[in-house]
Amino acid sequence: SLFKAGGLDALAAQLGSSEQLRANLMLSMAKLSPMMIKRGLTNSGLFGEQLLATGVVSQGPDIKQLLRSLLRNVPLQNAMVSELKGAIDEVESKQLESLQAQQSRELSYSFVLPFTDASAVEIELYREAPNSVAEGQEWIINLHTESPGLGELWLKTTLRSSASIDMVMWALRTDVADRAREATSELQYELQRFG
Repeated sequence: SLFKAGGLDALAAQLGSSEQLRANLMLSMAKLSPMMIKRGLTNSGLFGEQLLATGVVSQGPDIKQLLRSLLRNVPLQNAMVSELKGAIDEVESKQLESLQAQQSRELSYSFVLPFTDASAVEIELYREAPNSVAEGQEWIINLHTESPGLGELWLKTTLRSSASIDMVMWALRTDVADRAREATSELQYELQRFG
């Protein structure tokens, strides 16, 4: 898949459009900030049609628009055609999942953050439908990546309206899990300091 580690870089190299891809879509893990994550969600391709329908002008093409543009410029016999079509189908599938969740008054967004200096991170944001009996809303944030240095990782974070946070991490490598356990107290301190 183009959204796996190095996929977009390989595409850019083959099509000679690496500067446009990097400038518009790829982030830097070393400089990651909340605004960059917001930009990643906005550029994920989930909202393109909605923005067009409401007359909102975007600052640049999102991933789906860029992939469609690349597809129009690739010769039909090029091996990248199926990769591009598959990536577009993946974005559209995630759009449909989001729309289905909205029909149940849930929120669900799945997207990939591609990085220039790290492996891509798959992100899923989920909130259940509002329930008048429930004490508050929970947001669930699932992350998945496959890092050359750490192996495959999954992180599930549950944010509760009572300002509590639960985090669970799964790692295939025991040394990575041990390092995460050792850093738990530092993370707890930082979260308490933050409020």
